[in-house]
Amino acid sequence: MLDRIRCAYHYGRYKRVKALLPPERRRLLDIGCGNPCEAMQPGAFLHYLGYGMGVDLRHFRLPRFVQADVFNLPFGEGSFEVVVAMELLEYLNNPTAAVAEIVRVLTEDGLFLFTTLNTSPLMRFLWTVWSQTWGRMWQEYKLVNSAEDLAAICQKWFRLTHRETYLNVCIMMWQRNPAR
Repeated sequence: MLDRIRCAYHYGRYKRVKALLPPERRRLLDIGCGNPCEAMQPGAFLHYLGYGMGVDLRHFRLPRFVQADVFNLPFGEGSFEVVVAMELLEYLNNPTAAVAEIVRVLTEDGLFLFTTLNTSPLMRFLWTVWSQTWGRMWQEYKLVNSAEDLAAICQKWFRLTHRETYLNVCIMMWQRNPAR
């Protein structure tokens, strides 16, 4: 029962993210494309979407996948029209360096869409309880950045075009500012 709820949550988020993606922009990179929970396969979002390239720290046998980290993406400048990072940036100790690397691989008018957990004190407590009990695959991850922290970083390179909340997750779409 819990696994079905978790899958429904993730696929609900995927549906909202997909609705924001322009269909003509198919050169997409999903950073952190591993399995979002124990009940789902790695690359679940890419499978749902039907196109795109995936990157994760862990190795997976997936089509269109490269093992790498967000700080050292093995792609040339301007390789992607869209970069997606779902529930990733809030765990990084240096999100500014990660976003700078994302900017590097985006086209001049590229889109960056990320989702991040609400990092209120209550959510931090709930995350700690969750990751130490039912969500053990996430116990090594600590929430360190808020949506506002990440938005402030993104404003250096991007213009916010969409923001919404879906079940305690903030979804933000950013348009790259040309010549920055």
